[in-house]
Amino acid sequence: MITTDAFYIPVPLPTGPDTKRDIRTLSEMHEFLSGWPCVRVSPSYEAARRTCSAARAGRLSVEQARRALLTFAQSADFLGYKHPAMPRTGQQ
Repeated sequence: MITTDAFYIPVPLPTGPDTKRDIRTLSEMHEFLSGWPCVRVSPSYEAARRTCSAARAGRLSVEQARRALLTFAQSADFLGYKHPAMPRTGQQ
């Protein structure tokens, strides 16, 4: 059985003021989250980190990890736009 840690749709996240990086795999997600500043840890960050670890261990799906990363990105206002796989809800 061949398994992959690749996301079906990459998640674009900022790496600097004017640059973005497409997160395409669980490994890239883990690397991004591992480099996140400790002073900026939030509940959605912790959920994304735990979900990534569980997906890497085969306990959750790659898609569940991707959705957790999208939730974190949305809560940190990284996306700045309506992502096709993560509709915004509530008042705008």
